[in-house]
Amino acid sequence: KGDAQRAISSFDEAIELAPEMAQAYHQRGKGYSILDQREQAIQDFNEAMRLDPQILFSGGVIGCSGRVSTCQVRL
Repeated sequence: KGDAQRAISSFDEAIELAPEMAQAYHQRGKGYSILDQREQAIQDFNEAMRLDPQILFSGGVIGCSGRVSTCQVRL
């Protein structure tokens, strides 16, 4: 979980420098998902899809907190 927190911090910096980079939101969302911070993960996945609607098809923006029943996708 420490790695996920460090990754989130790195993506925070990336987003600050390039707020239009959908992939940074996607990756930060994955970090939040690992930490079971679903609301933040969903917000980041939604922002990634807003910035790049094709990201769903290029990398699979789906937030799962280890359980299929908690997966969220917004199309």
